[in-house]
Amino acid sequence: MLQDFQTPDFTYRLHVDQLVCNKFGLAEFFAYNFEEFRLLPLSRVLDVGCGVGPFSIFLASQNIHVTGVEINPKAVGLCRMNVEKYGFSSLVSLLEDDFSSVYMHDTFDIIISNPPIDPTLPLDDMNCLAQDLNLHHLTPRTFSYITNSWHDLHGKELCDYIFLRGKKLLSKNGNVIIICGNTGYDIRQHVCSKAYFYGYQLINDIKTFLSTVSVGINDSRLFGELIEAHILVYSYSL
Repeated sequence: MLQDFQTPDFTYRLHVDQLVCNKFGLAEFFAYNFEEFRLLPLSRVLDVGCGVGPFSIFLASQNIHVTGVEINPKAVGLCRMNVEKYGFSSLVSLLEDDFSSVYMHDTFDIIISNPPIDPTLPLDDMNCLAQDLNLHHLTPRTFSYITNSWHDLHGKELCDYIFLRGKKLLSKNGNVIIICGNTGYDIRQHVCSKAYFYGYQLINDIKTFLSTVSVGINDSRLFGELIEAHILVYSYSL
């Protein structure tokens, strides 16, 4: 099936599936604020948890080189279709792998992600899901886990690995950009705490309110009609 991804200059029709993230409100929020980041053409960006490719495709449309990393094989296949559909294969490289362990030798001007964050899920439940995870036979439950709550067996989330590995993967003066929504929990504060722990400084915070439907929450009774969303930009200094 297809889902619209709207940017200031173009509306993309991206291939999606029920077992991949198929709502693009946060990616559209980033696209409409892209000028804030002053990225130059041919900059190098690492898109962690790229899904079906909204961030990667938008950045490629700005003549930026993107490497996308994604653990969900179904999402990788659809992302590749979307990248080829819009003619960005020369600018977007895809890795089907777990970012916490994948080997990377390049450096990047930006690491960008809308990572899974759910501090409310008990660690025992996360460990059971992690141990039983079969990426090639995803169920709605395991899909929800890798999309919303992924942790490794040591309790580290994707945010931990982004900040930890970013120390070596970022180029000089590079930044980490985390796009998140406060869905019943102060995700912004959670991310900031992680960033500070790993030695990063918050240098920009762009805030808006998005409809819950635009980020994939179809029952407004859970969080209301709108959620608070943030683009958090961090720098790291040795």
